This record gives sequence, C-alpha cells and structure tokens, in this order.
Amino acid sequence: MTGIRLGQLMEEASQHLPDVDLADAAWAAAVEQRARHRRAVLRGVAGVAAAALAVGVLVTRDQPEADRVTPAPAPATSPSPVATDRATDGTLLVQAPQAADEARLPLLATHLPAEIALDRAPTPLAQLGQGALTRINAAYLRQDAGGSYRPVLLAQDGRLVDPGLSLRDTTDAEGNAAAPLDRAAIAQDGSAIAFAQPGEVVLFEIPGAAARRIAVPDPTLQRVGWTAGDSGLVARSDTQSWFVDVGTGTATRLSGRAAPSHYEIVAGGGPGGSPRLLTWDAFGRGTGQEVLPAPLDGVYTNTISNIVGWAAAGVYLNDPGSTREYQGILAVQADKPSSRRLLVFGDATARTKGCCVPLGWLSGHQLLFQSSGSQGSWVLVWDITSGQVSRVSRVAGGAPGGANAVAVSFP
Repeated sequence: MTGIRLGQLMEEASQHLPDVDLADAAWAAAVEQRARHRRAVLRGVAGVAAAALAVGVLVTRDQPEADRVTPAPAPATSPSPVATDRATDGTLLVQAPQAADEARLPLLATHLPAEIALDRAPTPLAQLGQGALTRINAAYLRQDAGGSYRPVLLAQDGRLVDPGLSLRDTTDAEGNAAAPLDRAAIAQDGSAIAFAQPGEVVLFEIPGAAARRIAVPDPTLQRVGWTAGDSGLVARSDTQSWFVDVGTGTATRLSGRAAPSHYEIVAGGGPGGSPRLLTWDAFGRGTGQEVLPAPLDGVYTNTISNIVGWAAAGVYLNDPGSTREYQGILAVQADKPSSRRLLVFGDATARTKGCCVPLGWLSGHQLLFQSSGSQGSWVLVWDITSGQVSRVSRVAGGAPGGANAVAVSFP
C-alpha cells in the first residue's frame, strides 16, 4: 500500500471527528491524524524524481525571504497545523488545505470584498460622471448574447462599474479563441487596465475614464500585461512579443520571447529537461535564465512575480506508477533558487484540472491565488514564510465563457 493510499484511509477514518470544540486530548489526536494524512501526500510527491481569474498586485518592498518555511502554531480556528516535507531535489513541499475546507480557513482582510459576485449588475460609468472612479481593485468579464465581452470594474468603495467597452475573443494562429483578460492586466497602482485584441491593445485609463487603442501589428495577440514597476506593457502571441510604450502609444517588436511578468517559470528545455526560470527587464528584454531542479511535470499558468524577486506559477506533478496527477503552485526566489517551495494540492479528484491559479502578490511573501473545485471557487492567500493558507473572497455567480476571468490589484 502506498503512503498516499494509507493517508487517504487515515483521512476517511477521522472524518467523524469534529475539528473544533474538542477536549484537549481528542483535539490533539484529531490534529495528529490529519497531519499524518498531509505528510503522506507530501511524501508521495517528494518521491517524484524531477517530476478565469487574473491578477496584477502592488507589493510591499519586503526584504528577501529566508530559505525555509517555519510552520507557525495553528490557531484554534485553523483546520490543522501546516505540514511540510522535502522533495529529493530539496524543494520544500507544503500541503494545501483540503478542498471544501476553504470556508473554515482564517479570514484575511484585504481591499477585496468577502464575496466577488460575478452576476451582480454593474452601474454604467456614464451615470457616475467623470472623476467618480479614480482607481480599481479588480475586474472581470461578462459575455453578452452576441459573444462580445463587457468588462466590469470593481471600484475601491466596492461598486461594480461598467466602463462601456465591448471586446472580442483573442485568437491564436491556429484559430483557438480565449477571453481577452490577463492576470497582469491592471496597473499596479490601479490607474489603468489593458486588454489584448487582434492587432491592438485597448488601454482604459481610470481617472480620465477614457479608452485608447494602440496598434500592434500582430493579429494573433493573446495576452498583454504590465511590466515591473508599470514601465509599460508587454503584448505577446505564440510567435512575437512587443513592448508597448503607453506614453507615446507605440509598439516595438522585441527580438525574443517576453512576458509581462519580470520572471517566467517554464517546463523542460533546460539541461536534462529541467524547468527554468527566465528573466526580463522592465522593457521586455531577456536578461538570463536559471535551471530549477524542481519536481515539475508541466506548467499550466502564466508566472506572477513581485519586486522583491519571487515568482510563482501553477504546475503539474506526476507520481510515477500512478494515474493520479498532482497539482501545485511553485514559488521561487529568483536570486536564491534554492528558496523553492511548492504548495501541493493532493486531493485531485475534488478539484478541477488547472485548479489553482496564482493571481498576484499581496505583499512580498503573501501570494494570492484562486482555487476552483467541486465546492466552488475561492480567492485564497498563501504565506510562503509560514506556509499558512487563508481565505480572502468567495467567487460566486460565475457564468460560461470569459465571465470567470478576474484580475485584481491593490493600493
């Protein structure tokens, strides 16, 4: 019997035990049983040999983090202590909370509401008047009957605002369509939001309540987002990358592949097929790469980075000899690649494929991500120094198509 299966049996055997309000001895026993389950899942991943939410977040200028996680004692409201382990390559593994435990996680207050209701009717910006909206904290898309997308902006005071834009799908060279909202779409100061469109970038500037269209000679643009420090935009298709100067309204083709994020985690391609961490400057120019001896089998999200050098992406991890596919979020400190930690989602059957998408950094060490599964969709935050996961918002009222794509920013 594998350690993973043994852990599952332990979890099932302890389901009848309540999580709170137990006598001290019973509480200690329940915590130990659940901790053993989490460690069993982590060991299963550690044995692997090198194996519509979008966000742009303003981060605090924290100092670089230490090369370890020190699990903090769990408060009485937390489902369990943080369980950690090490992969054979040295990557620190942190067990994520189980699906359906989100509502019981400690609540972390942010500028997002406790519930992001995607089906609430927005107020037309024209009714509010110019100057009524100065910055935004989030945005998402609603799709109308004709298939066009209508952005909805979340103001600082919690109002949902319709800026009056109509957008269409982006389409790659093979004709595959996607919703035109990148996780890095909102400027870090919340003053503007950008959308990729065929042959152009649509930039909506919040204080002036005005849209600008900047031509980019590429009909297959798929994503656009802000570079480090809001220096400009990087727009990208499968074959071309462009730096968009929002001051002059011009687009310059870059000589190589680029990404809005200052860093990008990519699977394979390195020596021995190892994943790599690629680096760009604030103008989309490549500056280097680092091999990551992490247990990755694939990367399924774009990379989200912050100004203190952390990068994170959603990844797949396969257990050899098993049909089960693990999912996780890898966080890497660029100037200290040995500071690698992986948030592991071991309950794959309760989560959708590509379940857990990094959204942005709430601070230099707090990563916002969306978790989606059979119990709904949540915005959560992972503290990579303590390993703790907290809840931020429940995402409710989702609709088909692009209406589940969300971008977030903080002041």
